[in-house]
Amino acid sequence: MDYDIICTGSGITVLSYVLSLLKKDPTKRVLIIEKHRLVGGYSTCFTRPNQDSILDVSLHKLTGMGKNGNLRKLLESYGMLSELQMVYPDVMFMASTEKGKIHFHHDMSSLIEALKNYCDEDNMLALDDFFSDVMTYGYDSYMQHEILMGNYEPDFKRLRFAHKNLKGITVYDKLKEKFKNSLLREMIAVPCIYVGAFPEQASYLYFLHVWYASFFNRTAYPTSGSQGISDFFRKEIEKLGGTFKLRETVEKIHLSSDGTRCEKIETHKATYTANKFVFNTSHEYVLSLMNQRERECIHLEQDQLPEIANSTTTLYIILNEAPEKLGLTVEEMIILSPDCDMAKSYRDRARANPQDAALNEKAYWELSTIEVTNYHLLAPNHGKVIVINVLDRIEHWPERKTQPYKEKKLRVQSLILKRLIDHFPRVRDAIKYVEVASPKTYKRYTNNTNGSGFGYLVSGKSARIPLKLCDNIQIMSQWVSGGGYEATIAFGHMSSQMEE
Repeated sequence: MDYDIICTGSGITVLSYVLSLLKKDPTKRVLIIEKHRLVGGYSTCFTRPNQDSILDVSLHKLTGMGKNGNLRKLLESYGMLSELQMVYPDVMFMASTEKGKIHFHHDMSSLIEALKNYCDEDNMLALDDFFSDVMTYGYDSYMQHEILMGNYEPDFKRLRFAHKNLKGITVYDKLKEKFKNSLLREMIAVPCIYVGAFPEQASYLYFLHVWYASFFNRTAYPTSGSQGISDFFRKEIEKLGGTFKLRETVEKIHLSSDGTRCEKIETHKATYTANKFVFNTSHEYVLSLMNQRERECIHLEQDQLPEIANSTTTLYIILNEAPEKLGLTVEEMIILSPDCDMAKSYRDRARANPQDAALNEKAYWELSTIEVTNYHLLAPNHGKVIVINVLDRIEHWPERKTQPYKEKKLRVQSLILKRLIDHFPRVRDAIKYVEVASPKTYKRYTNNTNGSGFGYLVSGKSARIPLKLCDNIQIMSQWVSGGGYEATIAFGHMSSQMEE
């Protein structure tokens, strides 16, 4: 065999898996094949030299970075924290509403004080109850990898209650049950964005996990952007003997005659054999590399997989003045939906009519909550950059490079910029350059189904997500781990430790 393990795609899950595996067993012969010139998948940056700026492909917020955070401990074990400089913001995010701006401080008393204007006595009691859920059920859910590794033993009675009563209910329904104030509900539901979901799509139990990881275990950003994380992994893997082949595309998978094993993979440059093949992509894309007979051998029913998480439309904005001087005073700002119940109603209709362009544009671009990151506060030498992420769907987008596609990009740019300027008026005269990435862009760049950077929705519905497609093909990506840096890095590490 050429190698013990061949990995196709160099996303963060695979990089964490390979580094942890080689630390455990440096004799392993590991090859990582990547079609781009940079490693990292979504965790990469790209330059715009004419604008003297560096743009980050994805939001590079790290959760679980507090003193006892799982990701912090893992990154320390990799040696990353001693090498990369991190920004630890005091504010998880600033919510911008029609009634003003509210800072979601990591300090509980400061946050509750900020929310008092939106809380009558009943809502204050509900807020206490919500944070109790986060500290108990959210903590247990957050510790799932530690439970699987045998490092944490939860209260099993509490765990059973949560899985029976909280896993199958949506964030939207649970928060509506708890809070009368719709604006308060929308503010508390914000972390759904971090896993590619809207409140009506996400499991309340998993949401509590995300809240715990983000709020109680702090967030951080590498000043190098996400590329710094990816480049660190590459450097450490190469030190331990791992091999990278960049700008090489896997075009074909060859299975044995009975379909139980992968015998080799074929790129546009060479053919490789290995004992094990790891794919850093979606199940659908792996199957697309097989012929019809081979796909039938896998016995994977697409309609049995969970629903795919939303994709993203992103606006990269370069300003001629520092964003913080224009009112964008913290690292992350959330522009809230003007009416969360109406937005939910429109999204329900949009999901039922996925190709209705006007309906989808109103539902996702005009009415739904959006996220704004001030990258200049995180990495001033990358330029006066802000980035806006809007959860979106691919179905209503025309084919790339067509006139309807170009016109649609202009519409989303105009509408989202208007929303930004409505909340931060001084930005209007400072806009120097705008670039739009659509779900089609992300699909082209990553091969992810529907361009989703978050994998499948964690909706609480029972679904089987296969880790292996045959004896020696394993999926190692957000499609099995869940979205976000903490989930993907922890899953890669856990998988390496369970490797025989």
